[in-house]
Amino acid sequence: MNADHQDQFDKLVNCEARNQLSLFDIYSNEYQNTKETLVVEMNKLGQDILAQKYETELSNYVYNITQYQGKTFGENQFKDITDRHDDMNNKLEELFKLAEIKKQFLMII
Repeated sequence: MNADHQDQFDKLVNCEARNQLSLFDIYSNEYQNTKETLVVEMNKLGQDILAQKYETELSNYVYNITQYQGKTFGENQFKDITDRHDDMNNKLEELFKLAEIKKQFLMII
């Protein structure tokens, strides 16, 4: 490559890196919004489901996920709601950590 081509290539790479960094900023904002709204709502919904209780003078019922984990439905076919909360939160955290690694790489360019 001659000097002109190298300069053009460097400018193109820098433009793409800046573009990716701006997309990362948008992603970061969306991540925070999702974590502060949707994830909180989903966790609250799960807690509400777990706290539900049916009670009359003759009978009562409390939600129990283990009844669905028998052989009739397949072993562990249904996950516990709290496991789903943890799984969702862990995956979001992992995704954000990977995005941070990408951001560090883009900052070098």
